[in-house]
Amino acid sequence: TEINWVDIVFKSLASIAIIIGILQLIETKRKRLVDMYWKIADIYTTDEQMIGRKNLSIIEKDFFQENRNRGLSDKELMILYNQVYHEAIEEDVKKIDTSIMRRIRYINQIGVLLRKKLIDKDMIFGLIGAGFEIELPTIEIVLGAHRLGHNLPNMYSDFETVCNIYQKWKRKKQFNSFKANPIQKQKI
Repeated sequence: TEINWVDIVFKSLASIAIIIGILQLIETKRKRLVDMYWKIADIYTTDEQMIGRKNLSIIEKDFFQENRNRGLSDKELMILYNQVYHEAIEEDVKKIDTSIMRRIRYINQIGVLLRKKLIDKDMIFGLIGAGFEIELPTIEIVLGAHRLGHNLPNMYSDFETVCNIYQKWKRKKQFNSFKANPIQKQKI
């Protein structure tokens, strides 16, 4: 049998073109992930998000802690939060609730991206993890208040996605840190 060099060259070129195409797709996906991460990071540092984080801290210290000390349950805190902040008539008070809800929507959107596996857990939790963990108890009550007030128990349901994935990520990081750092074994 005679070797058809032209056919071999064309098949080789086609194979090389397919490999180049696949590598370009991988690189494009990687660049999109990095771009998306930077967009998330840019939003995280906006004045709007900073105000939301500041207001969460104020609500926790000046409102929730004071009312917890009075013996109010979480459900009672939710009802009181709705009365004082969510249903507020005064614009300045209403702005506090609005800024916190922007924060909750932002975290919910991160949950959507995590659920659909469009962002990397290490990248996103490296950015928001510590702040999220600090804000979590307050956000849960505020979100619970809105769910209760609007009778929408699944409102911003991907917030729980972030909570669940974050807890798994954190346990894995702690376990890996524990394995890698034998000095910590003595402290634990």
